[in-house]
Amino acid sequence: SSSTEENTWLGTSKKHSPKSNSICSLLSSSSSSSSSSNEENDESNLHEFAIQRPPANAGIARKTSAAVSTPKRCVTSTIRNIHFSASFSSGSNKDDDDENNSLSDISLQDLQSPTPFTSPLQRARTLLGTGNNTNRDSIVGSNVSIQIPTPRMNGALLNSIGGKLYPDYRHVFLQGLLSHAQSCRIASHSKTAFDSTVRALLVMGLYMHPIRTMEAASGMKGVGAELLEVLKGAVIKDCRRRNNRNSSPMATAMTTTATSATARNGYSQRRVNNTVVSSSPSNTFYAPPPGKFSSVAPAALVAMMDYETDNITSTLTSSNTNNHPILCPVEELLPRINELLDVKSNSILNRDVSYYLDKDTLDPGFTQIKKLCSSNTNAGLVAYIKERRNKSLSKHGIVYELLHEGRHLAYKLRLAVQRGPHLPGPLRQLGRDTVDEEYGRVTMSMDFREGGGGRKRLHKMCDLLEEYGVPYVVRELKISDYVFFVGDKLAPILIERKSVDDVANSLADGRWERQQRNMRKAQYVLGGGQDRRCQLCYLIEGDASQRMVHGGNVGRRSWNQTLEDVENAIESLPSKGFSVMRTKSIMGSMVLLSKIARDVSWKAKNGSIDATLTYENFLGQWRRCNDEVGDEPTLRRHQYPAAPIVDSTNIQFEHPTDSLDRNGITGDNDADVSANGNVPNEEEKECCTVAMDISPNRPAHVRAAGSDDAEELNKLSIADLKKKCKDRDEKQSGTKKELIARLLKPRKPEILITRSRRKQYVPKVPSCNAALMVALLLNHKPGIDGLSKEKLMMLAEETGVSKDPMGGNGGWYDGWAGMKDLLKGDPPLVFVDKRKYSLTTQPPGSAGIDIAKALHVLAHREELCKCGNYVGI
Repeated sequence: SSSTEENTWLGTSKKHSPKSNSICSLLSSSSSSSSSSNEENDESNLHEFAIQRPPANAGIARKTSAAVSTPKRCVTSTIRNIHFSASFSSGSNKDDDDENNSLSDISLQDLQSPTPFTSPLQRARTLLGTGNNTNRDSIVGSNVSIQIPTPRMNGALLNSIGGKLYPDYRHVFLQGLLSHAQSCRIASHSKTAFDSTVRALLVMGLYMHPIRTMEAASGMKGVGAELLEVLKGAVIKDCRRRNNRNSSPMATAMTTTATSATARNGYSQRRVNNTVVSSSPSNTFYAPPPGKFSSVAPAALVAMMDYETDNITSTLTSSNTNNHPILCPVEELLPRINELLDVKSNSILNRDVSYYLDKDTLDPGFTQIKKLCSSNTNAGLVAYIKERRNKSLSKHGIVYELLHEGRHLAYKLRLAVQRGPHLPGPLRQLGRDTVDEEYGRVTMSMDFREGGGGRKRLHKMCDLLEEYGVPYVVRELKISDYVFFVGDKLAPILIERKSVDDVANSLADGRWERQQRNMRKAQYVLGGGQDRRCQLCYLIEGDASQRMVHGGNVGRRSWNQTLEDVENAIESLPSKGFSVMRTKSIMGSMVLLSKIARDVSWKAKNGSIDATLTYENFLGQWRRCNDEVGDEPTLRRHQYPAAPIVDSTNIQFEHPTDSLDRNGITGDNDADVSANGNVPNEEEKECCTVAMDISPNRPAHVRAAGSDDAEELNKLSIADLKKKCKDRDEKQSGTKKELIARLLKPRKPEILITRSRRKQYVPKVPSCNAALMVALLLNHKPGIDGLSKEKLMMLAEETGVSKDPMGGNGGWYDGWAGMKDLLKGDPPLVFVDKRKYSLTTQPPGSAGIDIAKALHVLAHREELCKCGNYVGI
């Protein structure tokens, strides 16, 4: 396996035999260690266990490869130190004691796994032959994508790009939420606020990545925008507290405005050892020391994992060898939690156990432990521990069992807390440890002014990228809005995103031409000089006709840009060396950028692009370029470039008449010209007409041309035409020409017509509801968990079946507003369980999955669906 594949997480398949070499070596090492160590070390050696780990390319359904070899090596681990070392073979028939077997450390990224952890007790019993291996789940044949460690930029690269580096506010936010929860428990009307605040404490406490802005925190599931003022007040309070340490009252008053600005805009920059870091008037914010937590929830999980570790030996040596879980008494749990908490966090549980168990006590810390016992779909939480009753183990009768989800998370929390506080970093970046392997080593960098900056839509765009799992980072870019890094080298592709409003504004203030010149200069540098092997692309967002104001101008009347001015400017881009891609909304733009990032990774792997320059070298060469290299291209090979990715809606800007002309048909039917430029004879015309009529990919208005049925339909009255339209479930309003055009189209699938006759709801094509159903059909397999709202909305936008943007046009409603219609009926078209959505499958013939298939056919007939596979009946 490659080094990238070696870092992917593991799954288990076969049960180890007690006589295997790995287990024998484990037991021998344990016995040899016991002869030279005290009793405590003897017990710790028994905590070692083995987990089988397949290579990253084994046992997973790939798109382009079949099953590969089965792993034979084992991963040995020590629970106490959470140190993993892995060794495995490539599948050859070598002995298990091969001396050439290499060891590789599993990092924190390896722990992001769909395969659940089994308890240390179960694995230790398996090794000693005292129990069965219950963790026999295999990912062979599953549709789980292969995950690789998220590519991260080092500090030198971040500084070379430019922009501020922000601190981690997470621990300050936790203190503010804790203080707010304590104040909410004293009034009956604020009990709901207490519950939501404790839930936010739980979510943010279990989150292991830095949170550098209040908007990023309020966008997390379970936190919400209603707590934004609480987070802001926590930052200001921490600033003032640190200012008061060494400042006089007058100096403190003078810095009040500065602390408010810090809470809003982050930190100013300073340079230390040639590294740009951020600083505030209050120096540094609160963060616990390495090995300590600032909230109860993560400390509770790690404390229970440590308790399991300390009690494995006694459980194994007992007469009971059944797979009973290790139960931790509440009297034992609270002191262990306090040992892991930082004293300055104000989270210490220093009261008697009976105080916390009292039903009238609302303690934010102990309530977090209670919430760990239950799942919360809205917050994206599952049950991590289980509360049990056992008076023989606990004086108060309360014991806790660590579930495998909690054990999995506890391992990651232990590793994260040992690393200590996060250093200052970018404003936003992907908060995941792993990404899909299709992204490879690619990281997308976006400008911090995108979407109007942090006060407008930047954080919404980042939230969409988080949902899609795109490795990204927000920095201050000098050229274009989006660039892509392969490792630490800049890929030869530059993306400029503009809404139609921004196009009008750029035309008004002169940025339009200036930005294009700068991008062509960058193309000269990245593309190898005159060859210009660098893609320049404009990502145009929105419909200009929907953004017109009083007076017929686009965006604002003062910009004085008409609809024709904006469209002409966009249509002139290909002749100036830019490809153009269009989307309906921000959601569609983020989906498109994720596709481009995957495409860049694929091209970098097969050598289609050359990424040779660092960002610093690129900027240096760009500044030294003459202005002449930024002129509009005159060579035909530098004009009308192809878009970065193939998309059915972005094959240049072709009017319907242009498409007809290229197919040998003129828009006015005055003269027919064949593909070679000659006038066709009657036989060629007839063949062309037949080919058009049977082609499934041609638009409806083109297929209708030359139809023999048109003359027959033209003889009928409007009333008769409306009856025929009603029989076919077509729209019955409009002129006679429009009615005939509808009747000339292929008949709808009968399942839709029958459903409409029964007065049951049928989504129209195109519509947002049709897009939602087609997205579920293409991306969800019946029998497994459904899709979340956020994921489903992005997938629906990606289909292209919706007429309007799924994110809405800025009003109160978006594409999700019609979901209530899909959830009604008997049977409903869509089923929801724990906020996860899926198509209904019963009864056959009227279930949601059957309706979705019919809608998918209609979407392809109208050339709307972008799935790439035509379906028909």
